[in-house]
Amino acid sequence: MSDFVVKANIDHYLDLLDNHNIAHETRSIVTKLLIFEEDKLSYDLEQLEFA
Repeated sequence: MSDFVVKANIDHYLDLLDNHNIAHETRSIVTKLLIFEEDKLSYDLEQLEFA
């Protein structure tokens, strides 16, 4: 998967987490997905600084 898609997913998950009306269960799932995507870019030091 390209870095562009991974970064787009990260942006999407961050937008979802910014919503204060998100259910606790949904927030937990989105957080896990965000971590999964961030892990894909673990080789990128710039991305790690952002995270």
